Amino acid sequence: MDRDLSPRGLREARDGAAWIDALAPDWIIASPARRASITAATVAGERHVQTIDRLYDASLATLLDVIQVDIAKMASAASRVLVVAHNPGLSELVTYLSGDERILAPASLVRLAMPASWNELSSGSAQMLEWRTI
Repeated sequence: MDRDLSPRGLREARDGAAWIDALAPDWIIASPARRASITAATVAGERHVQTIDRLYDASLATLLDVIQVDIAKMASAASRVLVVAHNPGLSELVTYLSGDERILAPASLVRLAMPASWNELSSGSAQMLEWRTI
């Protein structure tokens, strides 16, 4: 949990920042793990980063709960949320929501078109719009 971001990881976060900035997330949530927090702060620019303890080593069920409960409470008007967390949970979340099975490498960025309400998440309810590894 306290491992630093490697020089390569920091470079990858900086490289991904322009892509993330163009998406203009309304809300950024991150795991409390040091590497995730540094990544989130690097890509956030002027945006606020909300640390959510449950994102550390979160399962698919926990990630869905964070999205449907925590995000709905914190940012009900948010249409774009950036989640900075860990595998295998994130890969499972992307696969569950989009039906597009992916194993996300470190520094992977995924953009999904989500249902109108955070509470409407179900298997296959999102569409994968973009996937890249920095």
